[in-house]
Order: sequence, then structure tokens, then C-alpha cells
Amino acid sequence: VDNQALSGALLTALLRYVAEKQPGVGSRLHEATQARRVQILGDESYFTQPECLHLEKELSRLGIHSERLQLDDLLELTALG
Repeated sequence: VDNQALSGALLTALLRYVAEKQPGVGSRLHEATQARRVQILGDESYFTQPECLHLEKELSRLGIHSERLQLDDLLELTALG
């Protein structure tokens, strides 16, 4: 998440997601290169920023699968489980 202030509900959803899935968590390209698969958490405004586009391009170049996870989808995922 691009230095966004997370609402109480979003922060709770993020913590639930991390507790359930137990992914590695990071905010730097170097950390992401240690993974086989990376989920990028954000919203449409973040996904169109050069920083995010560069991250996706670099991960792809390195053969690392990345996918976007919308903040709203995170709320729905954690509400279901």
C-alpha cells in the first residue's frame, strides 16, 4: 500500500488476511524478489502510479508472478472467512 492511511476496517482486514495466509510482507523490490508470487495491495490510484508499474515490470522481468489485490476486495475476502 502506497503509504495510505488504512481505515480501522481495512487494517483489521489486512491483519486477518496476513494471519490466515501467512505471506511474507514487505514494501521493497528486494523483498519481493525473494518470493515466487507477489500480491500488490492497493487501489486504482496506486496501481497507475509509476512506482507500482515499475514494480510489476521488474517482477515480470525476473519471472515472478504478481497480481493486484484491491483494498475493497481485501475487505470482502476477510468478511467471508
